[in-house]
Amino acid sequence: MKKIELIVALAYTLALAYFSLVPVPKEVSSTVKVSDIIQHFAAYFTLTFLWYIFWRKVKYSSILSLVVGALTELAQSAVPYRVFSLADLAANTAGVVVSTLLIVGIKHCLNTFKNRVSETVFKLK
Repeated sequence: MKKIELIVALAYTLALAYFSLVPVPKEVSSTVKVSDIIQHFAAYFTLTFLWYIFWRKVKYSSILSLVVGALTELAQSAVPYRVFSLADLAANTAGVVVSTLLIVGIKHCLNTFKNRVSETVFKLK
């Protein structure tokens, strides 16, 4: 199972980097209907979540996602038809932060539930 999780996370990361860096002429990029900011947010939200599934470490998945987001934005300045954008970088970061907060929140809720169930079972014995 761990191998599949790694393959999915790596494939997604590589696809994200590729599609972030492939030159897209203005005519093609202007036909996209979904907001660029929403796309960046969703992409990095998903990236963080996929790496968390593999590592089970919030810190590792968050740091990796932030680094990938920053590096791809910086690299875009060297690619034709692409530009470095602080707005895109902020959307990448927001996606990572919200995903991280959601993961931490869910973990907290599950641990609280688990503790309450354990206390209840212990009281029944």
